Amino acid sequence: MRNGGRKTHRKIICGLVLLGMGLPILLAVAATTGPASPSGHQIHIAFGFHVNLYHSFRNDTNDESGFGKDIRIIRHIIDTLDRFNARGIPVKGVWDFDNLFSLQELLPKYAPDIIAAIRRRVQSNGDEVILMSYNNGLVSAMTEQELEDAVQWAISNPWQSGVKDLFGSYTPIVRPQEMMTTPGNFSIYRRHGIHAAALYYSATPFDAFRVFSRRLTRVEAHNPIRYHHPQTLEEMVIVPTYHFGDLVEHVSLKNWVHELRRLQTDGEFQQDALIFINYDADSGLWQGVDLPWPLGWLPNTDGLAGL
Repeated sequence: MRNGGRKTHRKIICGLVLLGMGLPILLAVAATTGPASPSGHQIHIAFGFHVNLYHSFRNDTNDESGFGKDIRIIRHIIDTLDRFNARGIPVKGVWDFDNLFSLQELLPKYAPDIIAAIRRRVQSNGDEVILMSYNNGLVSAMTEQELEDAVQWAISNPWQSGVKDLFGSYTPIVRPQEMMTTPGNFSIYRRHGIHAAALYYSATPFDAFRVFSRRLTRVEAHNPIRYHHPQTLEEMVIVPTYHFGDLVEHVSLKNWVHELRRLQTDGEFQQDALIFINYDADSGLWQGVDLPWPLGWLPNTDGLAGL
């Protein structure tokens, strides 16, 4: 999130209280939730962390009023993943970055340990790095050459801040800046070997394509689907993607999984399912919300560890 990010966080928590709720697949990233259903199908959950340390609504300083908050929460995410891996739980992370501000300028200067830790996790724990936008530029407004450069430089560039430069490998999936895209973008992505795009199909903003398409079936909404432009014949695999607002929509991640499992067991959902939750890595919701005692039982407030 950029502008209004804090307001969105407050709305999510307020929604939990006021509503009384008690409130490809991503190649190798998904962790399976328990045994398969009697149908033999599985449910996969993937956690994606969107990293951009340059904000329009915060200071350019290494403190809580600036990108220091990002650094603190990203370190918490890494520590949480490491802690669960040490307990034998094979959870993995999916990371996407802007290259210029985060990987090229700020992290090397203020938090090189983050780059080193994610490189370690990619090599040892199976974390994956997908693509974003080199300079966090709005790709739907770029010229063809600008987008060509942004995609290529996100992969590898002369300043050695590409994901391939820093992490050695990447997964050929793109999470466009602010989840925005436009016809014509996909053909450029595919020229650079990108096989799929992660786009929000969300109940709450940001919402990349839900309001522009017919309503997806439950199977389509929880599996990679194919975009096809009838005039240009442009095609791209789309990974329907969700965020914390959708956890509230389904009450909790556990309840969401149980909903899909019931459909699989009843034979209404006759294939595997994927829940890909991608959210800003500076969100306090990954760390958890310190609520007073009467509200401490609310779902979705225990951060990544709770999920």
